[in-house]
Amino acid sequence: MRPKPKKEANKPRFVVDVNTSLQSLKRKYGGFARFISSTYLTGKQDSKDSEIIKIANDKDYHIITLNTRDFENAPTKYLWLKVGIICVNLQEENYRDRFGSLLRVFNKHENYYNKLIYMGNEIKKISYVTLRKPI
Repeated sequence: MRPKPKKEANKPRFVVDVNTSLQSLKRKYGGFARFISSTYLTGKQDSKDSEIIKIANDKDYHIITLNTRDFENAPTKYLWLKVGIICVNLQEENYRDRFGSLLRVFNKHENYYNKLIYMGNEIKKISYVTLRKPI
């Protein structure tokens, strides 16, 4: 009897802005999501934030960043943006466990689209539609 073909996993795919975080996230959550560095995605060191956002959106990778100041305005600045952005406002050691709980809740790649997620003392999820509404 022939074995059934494997069903392709629908794991979330993330580009990580900080390389030290990348290694620890791969080690701890590599079975639940796919992680690559922003250097690997763009092909060069020290890419501009706008360049990371554009390439991540084109290649369908959600973004994890510690640079909340520049990335939190991206959904209103780039109306074509569809991938999710996770802004981490905690020290690196503290956010890894919170990220695990986020992965358990949002375990599919589609769950992150059009969302800005703040990880601080609490996790806030904001839809891009809400952010883009005129005041």
